[in-house]
Amino acid sequence: MGKFSGLAVETDGPERPYYPGQTISGKVKLDLEKPLTAVKLIVTLRGVAHVKWTPFGRQACEDTKTYVDRQVDLWNKTGTGKSSTQATMAMGNHEFPFSFQLPHPLPSSYVCKKEKKLYIRYTIKAKIVRKWKEDYTDTKPFTVLEYVDVNQPQFLVPVKKENQAMLGALFFKNGPVILRGNVDRKAYCPGESVLVTASMENHSKKTLVGITATVNENRTLLADGATHKTSRVIATAVVDDTTRVGPGESHDFTEAKALEIPQTAPTIAACALLKLEHTVELKINGIDLTVSIPIVLGCVPLRKAPTPAPLPPQGAPPPSIKRYSSASYPYHQPPPPSAQPQHYSPQLGQQYNSLPRQLSLGQTPYPPPPASSPQYPSSPQYPSPSSSSSYYPVAAAPSAPSFDDAATPELYVPMTELEPSAPLASAPPPEENLYVEASERGSSAPTEDTAAAAAEDLYMPMYPFAKN
Repeated sequence: MGKFSGLAVETDGPERPYYPGQTISGKVKLDLEKPLTAVKLIVTLRGVAHVKWTPFGRQACEDTKTYVDRQVDLWNKTGTGKSSTQATMAMGNHEFPFSFQLPHPLPSSYVCKKEKKLYIRYTIKAKIVRKWKEDYTDTKPFTVLEYVDVNQPQFLVPVKKENQAMLGALFFKNGPVILRGNVDRKAYCPGESVLVTASMENHSKKTLVGITATVNENRTLLADGATHKTSRVIATAVVDDTTRVGPGESHDFTEAKALEIPQTAPTIAACALLKLEHTVELKINGIDLTVSIPIVLGCVPLRKAPTPAPLPPQGAPPPSIKRYSSASYPYHQPPPPSAQPQHYSPQLGQQYNSLPRQLSLGQTPYPPPPASSPQYPSSPQYPSPSSSSSYYPVAAAPSAPSFDDAATPELYVPMTELEPSAPLASAPPPEENLYVEASERGSSAPTEDTAAAAAEDLYMPMYPFAKN
């Protein structure tokens, strides 16, 4: 079969591995500088596993297994077979789309650079069939991976193994040595690290020093009823090389050592001719004692949980929340920036501050705020106190009606003109409304100095004020 520069196979999207059950699609491009006479244009999806090795002193063992073989005609104007009449394809650029769904299960792709007869390969091949002439072809390889998600619960549990060996020989054996090994989980991806810990019990008469950990790739080939096994080390780390464990002693190597897995082929379990497995092995230096822990190399890496935000100090409110309690600010509104802290007691219906209850003439419990405030853009400026009397702020009721005159949300009552012996018995119970109309406090006519306090439709709290 010949190579034709005007024939090319392209897959949709960027180069990436595919999983069993997914759909692979693309197009066959044909660039003709002149008309082409051919029988048909076909595209074939093919997946094949092949193994071959030669045992010592025996003939070669070889086997082939096809996992997928599908063919689709993209252009056929003459029928089937090479004996059919040829047709002519016009010159110019042509595109023929194709789509295949991969079967399930499929083994992962595998290629051995040293052994060319050992592979698991997947290809898409386009072929122009011509009558009595060499066919034109183009082949596009792609990668398939067995879907192994290391985030599955069965892969997130730690694995522990132990092994023991009797030191000495025949009648001179002097006691066993026990080695235990642990890994943090069961499945990893290339590029991740295996965390290894170990412990040792020495019941022999020999002092032991040092433990080494390795990640091994174990390959098994099956063909013609024979089995061929090989192993190679792909990562190494020293767990400990200084601690001496004497006779009758034990030691726990609690500091975890990281074994980084390099870029390598993942675990292959779905192929009948080739098996690829991985293990973590721990070995005590100087003696023949090894612990082998099986692991799985998958294709979906571990997803790390997001780091939680630090908790605020105990008792502190969240930064984005402003707390205004009813005991600090009446009606759940923040005070003006220039006002001093106020306190409100809903049980007594009183509004007070930390200043003395009895004020001298000319004293002002609150400094006048600015003419405008961000919290109260429509509030007029506080009136300035006179030289002969002091003013005490009385908050307006939430349901106070609007006024046509120059009334303000806070009513200032001259304290010098109030009667100190105002009867407390007239105050309503705490659970009732503590704001009553000024006209309901008595039938006597208001004096000239208290005309503003007795104005109709104005609200004020009923509690006595002391005169200095």
